[in-house]
Amino acid sequence: MLDIHAVPLWKSLQPRVPPDARIDEAYKQVFAPFKDVQELRQELDHAKKGKTRRLTTVEELQDMTDEQLVPVLIICNLLLAGESQKILKIGDIIPLLKDMRRTRPITCLDPIFKMVDAVISRRLMLGLQEYGLLPEGTYGFVKGGGPEWPADLVSDIKWHARCEQKASCQTFLDETSAYDTIDHAGISSGCSVFAVPADVETRIMSHIGGHSRVVNTAYGLGDLDDTTRLEGGVEQGAPSSPLLYIFSTAAAQADSNSVVHGYPLPRLAPVDNVTW
Repeated sequence: MLDIHAVPLWKSLQPRVPPDARIDEAYKQVFAPFKDVQELRQELDHAKKGKTRRLTTVEELQDMTDEQLVPVLIICNLLLAGESQKILKIGDIIPLLKDMRRTRPITCLDPIFKMVDAVISRRLMLGLQEYGLLPEGTYGFVKGGGPEWPADLVSDIKWHARCEQKASCQTFLDETSAYDTIDHAGISSGCSVFAVPADVETRIMSHIGGHSRVVNTAYGLGDLDDTTRLEGGVEQGAPSSPLLYIFSTAAAQADSNSVVHGYPLPRLAPVDNVTW
């Protein structure tokens, strides 16, 4: 049993790359502070309209003078240093009516926290892609990826298997409340898989911890003294949640890739001297 299950799982939790000073430095730059107010303004401009991370508060921040933005700059750099005031991690839960019997809870996060969270997520993803650290077959939530790639692969496999009269097995999983069920210990294990330095891992865990929620309804705002502390999961609506989901499933995906080798599609040979 140990050889069949425990050893492969232990191997899947090992770093994907050997220690590398360049990768370590790239990780450390994820939490680099903003140099000045102008860099802060650039990050505010990154929050696109029509997205969940674009709130009207962003436009109010953009209308501030440089002098008025200095305190906001300090707050942002504290977040990047792993320090956060409690108020910045309190999310407002608003029940959105789905039908006469059901509601969907929508979480509104602090806009300053979401902006810094987006910066952390973007910097971290750039490093993972630059050094090829993402598990093979990661298509979602990555720059240049998307659902079209796996959809095309599934179609190609079905077409090839039918033409060649070969067997192909496909398993589709739908994870209910995927973000809510993420264990923070799983993210910590993912940091090991991605060879994240210990001090950077500490900042990541500090960033995702200490969140709480208060429920607001049409009848009134929730009491901040009665907030509910979250002990797991990642924040709904936070830009980093998709990336942290990849972190939490990295070990399982690495183990799966080592056991299930997939369907062998033929590779097209290069064609030379083509006449048009």
